[in-house]
Amino acid sequence: MCSRTAANEKVMDPKLLFVSVLVFVFQHTLGVSVDVYEGDELVVLPCQVDSSLTVHSTVVWTRKYKRYDVHRRLQTGIDDFSKQHMTYRGRTSMREDALQTGDLSLTLKEPSTGDTTTYVCTVTSNGQQLNQTEVFLYVKSGFDRPSRSPIWPALIAPIVILLVILVVIGVSYKRIHKKLNGPADCRPVVMMAIRGDTVVLPFVTVEEQLCDGVTVEWKLTTRWKKNIPVHTYHRGQFHIQGQDYQGRTQMDHDPLMTGNLSLTLRHVCTDDIGTFICDVYNESRKSLKTKMVLLTVRR
Repeated sequence: MCSRTAANEKVMDPKLLFVSVLVFVFQHTLGVSVDVYEGDELVVLPCQVDSSLTVHSTVVWTRKYKRYDVHRRLQTGIDDFSKQHMTYRGRTSMREDALQTGDLSLTLKEPSTGDTTTYVCTVTSNGQQLNQTEVFLYVKSGFDRPSRSPIWPALIAPIVILLVILVVIGVSYKRIHKKLNGPADCRPVVMMAIRGDTVVLPFVTVEEQLCDGVTVEWKLTTRWKKNIPVHTYHRGQFHIQGQDYQGRTQMDHDPLMTGNLSLTLRHVCTDDIGTFICDVYNESRKSLKTKMVLLTVRR
């Protein structure tokens, strides 16, 4: 009789029994608590056991006080939902390799305040309990969730700063460009002529007709002398040529009407090398327009 019993019954390894006792004691002593808010996608109830206890075992997750099935994993590795309580249908899962790795954690989807309780993970083999872990789950109401600060102020601040920087850079560039180049009429035009030829010093304005009281005055500045009178169109009445330019200069008959203030210079000589400046001013000598032409003469 005794030999038959010994042959049919499996005796648990003493080392395995010792390990299971230690795990059981630590799990109950330390305890695990998990907090989650209602409305979160899921929550994981942790349970880590030595894999030597789970290879050929059945794992059952239950509620501690009502003792009905939450999730059951058979020793074959298949989930058995036949005894699962209806409130957990389609909401629980475990790792596929849970029995091989000892990670028996339970994933619970769409947690609600009604899920708040203590859950028990029990590992059994051949009707013998090898391990038991308790996890307390506290599902907080979604109304208790701390309000999150809006993200848009954090996003707008750097954008505003960037825009301000771009505006400052644009304004600075415009000022520097204007300072270096000046208005279109003030930018010096470089002209080259051969001695004895005729050259046109350009100055055409596309603005509205200039009034009759305006004076157009061309002068020359050289290395040795400044503001040499060249040609003057005075108050829309007559032309005056400079002493050194008698018979050598010409403008439109009525430049104020056409807007063409260009000066034609004949018989160019080396004394004409310099900067020709055309100044347009009114009766009170207020300057309205200015044009600069740099002339070089080749022999």
